[in-house]
Amino acid sequence: TDGDSQISRFSVSTADPNRADAASELGLLNVFQPYTNHNAGQIEFGPDGYLYVAMGDGGSGGDPGDRAQDMGLLLGKMLRIDVDNPDPGLDYGIPADNPFAGQAGALPEIWSYGHRNPQGAALHPGTGELWTHEHGPPGGAELNVARPGLNYGWPVITYGINYNGTIITDRRQKEGLEQPIYFWRPSTAVCGLSFYTGNMFPFWRHNLLVANLKFRDVRLLSLADARVIHEEVILKDYGRVREAVGGPDGAVYVVVNEPDEILQVSSLGRAPQ
Repeated sequence: TDGDSQISRFSVSTADPNRADAASELGLLNVFQPYTNHNAGQIEFGPDGYLYVAMGDGGSGGDPGDRAQDMGLLLGKMLRIDVDNPDPGLDYGIPADNPFAGQAGALPEIWSYGHRNPQGAALHPGTGELWTHEHGPPGGAELNVARPGLNYGWPVITYGINYNGTIITDRRQKEGLEQPIYFWRPSTAVCGLSFYTGNMFPFWRHNLLVANLKFRDVRLLSLADARVIHEEVILKDYGRVREAVGGPDGAVYVVVNEPDEILQVSSLGRAPQ
């Protein structure tokens, strides 16, 4: 609303179970956005039943004001809220085990912080852990596991530089700040992120599908525990890729712009079920 980020809940339409009832909207959370970029916005329900919300740093360049490090702001954070049990004065609840619940000087919704623009978020189907990637500056796109209470460093540390070639920071590491599990150089303009859980491509199971805008491709990241051991391009040059997700039939569905299409990727000789 008015350029801000809003989380709303809707009831399912009684006339069509595949549609939301627009009249049932309840606004849960509204976050002021000082600029028009770095909005993030991915939401995921965890196995704990809580809603995880990705919030970008508020935009511009280099995070002026260090909003991602400001614990009094929701910008540049991963949030965790309870949409079923609202607290007094709120339209949502604060889980009692949130890492900053009850801590002075920190907003209780915060799960992790120091994020630039986590456009992709996905829950590991085996561990339930929240994986995110940061749409970073040149050389600074990265993959993380967002764990409670941890600081992922932006903009204090980064492997990236400004788009005009100037330095954001001379630090790539600092004690107390998390290192990425993986980062892309050059940056690929990461967008969507999902774990493949289907049966059509058995060797892809529990590995990551990464959508990329800049190079117009989908990449498969093969994982061993919390490490990336292989990366390969599985689809390229069909458009700017926004999202790639596995469907219930096992095929992978890919959302692209330029042109605006949804593509289906299936195994030769194995039609979707």
